[in-house]
Amino acid sequence: MESANPFDADSPRYAAVRPAYPTPALDALLARTEASLGRPARTGADIGAGTGKMTLLLADRGLDVTAVEPSAAMRRHMAHVLKTSGYLLQSDEIPTLSNTPGRPSSTGFPEAPSDASGQASVSAGASPVLDQFSSRTPASALSRPYVPARTHGQASVPAGASPVLDQSSPWTSAPASSTSHARAHAHAPTIRLLAASAEDTGLPDAATDLVVYAQSWHWVDPDAASTETARILAPSGTICAVWNQMDVSIPWIHRLTRIMRSGDVHRPDRPPAFGSSFTSPVLDVIPWEDTKTPEEILDLGTTRSSYLRQDRAGRARMQENLRWYLYEHLRFAPGEPVAIAYSTLVWTAERLG
Repeated sequence: MESANPFDADSPRYAAVRPAYPTPALDALLARTEASLGRPARTGADIGAGTGKMTLLLADRGLDVTAVEPSAAMRRHMAHVLKTSGYLLQSDEIPTLSNTPGRPSSTGFPEAPSDASGQASVSAGASPVLDQFSSRTPASALSRPYVPARTHGQASVPAGASPVLDQSSPWTSAPASSTSHARAHAHAPTIRLLAASAEDTGLPDAATDLVVYAQSWHWVDPDAASTETARILAPSGTICAVWNQMDVSIPWIHRLTRIMRSGDVHRPDRPPAFGSSFTSPVLDVIPWEDTKTPEEILDLGTTRSSYLRQDRAGRARMQENLRWYLYEHLRFAPGEPVAIAYSTLVWTAERLG
């Protein structure tokens, strides 16, 4: 990934306001992976994992996931999210627990115990209630795939479920997928967090069934990342690039993205260049709708790379333009729910050989 990473700048609201991925997108990529492998995926790597939105969704489907993220700021955000998710988090950045219960670490939450390798571990008999890094148990409400109900274009969250895992509201029926990913899994998945890049993950050869670039493929060197992905994928494993993007065919949303400088629109007729080690990419498009208040849209603007690269004056100017557009031009009221149309592009290809 590029050396001057804008996401090294701290963006406290990133995890809260960036949308997750709709359930049908997960259904599609897992179904295509299963078709390629001839069995359900057991392991996945989330490259450029950010705050862990895709990581959590894959783990909730029963996969052991390695989250690869080069930005220290993003890794701190991810660790903060994962500490309450009920999964076993393995990370070389988690120090050994001291004798003082609940001593805060540099990330701001209690440290997890470490084994001899320096990775977080859970001792035999440890309580998942007392240990924030314990594996999710099959009885947990979040061990079952969460399919949000469509209610006036908003995702409703069932009692006991966390909206962190899926903030979207799918508008198309999910593709057919194996019941192996639709039922509660008996396996308690773990999440490993690595400080590494797409071009040099540090993972062993043929280490994973699925490699996902969720909102991150456009940040990588495609030739180097394709070579590395082919190396770490199991035979017939799947590479997947996923993008959430606002529907710019709607005029007011198109202007919103211009004011927010939301970046390139990823067109369905321009597949990612996965390279000669893979089959031709196949596309699934999932239209859906997110709902945010004007204040949350303002926060969303602060998570864009174009904003993070600005100096203080540039950031203030971008926010002022956005306030004018939302409150004065569009006349949205503070706190008013605003429906924003999205589409999720899911590109998948199978590793050859």
